[in-house]
Amino acid sequence: MDDNRKGDPSRPELTTARVRELLQAVPRIHERDAAIGQFVFRPESPDDAGRSAAQLLGKDLAAVVEEVSGDAHAFARDLFWLHAIAFRLRDGATLDEHLQRAEAFSSAEDWKPLIEQKRGALAGAAGSVVSLIHRVSHSEEAAVLPLAEEAIAMFFRYRQIR
Repeated sequence: MDDNRKGDPSRPELTTARVRELLQAVPRIHERDAAIGQFVFRPESPDDAGRSAAQLLGKDLAAVVEEVSGDAHAFARDLFWLHAIAFRLRDGATLDEHLQRAEAFSSAEDWKPLIEQKRGALAGAAGSVVSLIHRVSHSEEAAVLPLAEEAIAMFFRYRQIR
C-alpha cells in the first residue's frame, strides 16, 4: 500500500453516497439534455482545467445539471474523479497497482529506444497518472470500489463520441 496516497485536501473526497448520487443524476440529466454524453465520455475537473462548469459543460447543460444536482461545479468535479478512479478499479485492479506501473515508466530513460521527443511525452503522461493517483486516498478508493462497475457501465451507457 502506497503511503503517499493521502488524498487531495483541495476537494471533497468521493463517498459511496456521493457516487450513488452521481449515478442517479446522469440519467436524469440525460433525459433533459443528451449533451451530457459528450462530457461523460471525457469528463474534466473544472478545478484542474481552470474553467467554470458552465465553460466545460456549456451554459444550457450547466443549467440542467444545476437543476438536477444542485451544483454544476461539484457535479463536474466529482464526475471527473469518479471516472478517473472507477476505470482504474475495473477487473479487480487497485490504484496502487496502477501507481506502480505508472511510476515504473515516469522517466524518459524508461522509454528507450524511442526518439527523445516521444520518450519525454510518454514519461510526462505516466507522470501525470502518478500525480492523479496520489490525489486519491485509500478511503476514497474504498468508497468507489463497490460501485465501480456500475459507474463504468453508466459511463459507457451515456457517452457520446464526437
